[in-house]
Amino acid sequence: STPFNKEELSAILKFGAEELFKE
Repeated sequence: STPFNKEELSAILKFGAEELFKE
């Protein structure tokens, strides 16, 4: 499997943060 590039990582982290702080 290929590692995430910085754009993918930042997008995933941003999405994850939004999910976390939604509650």
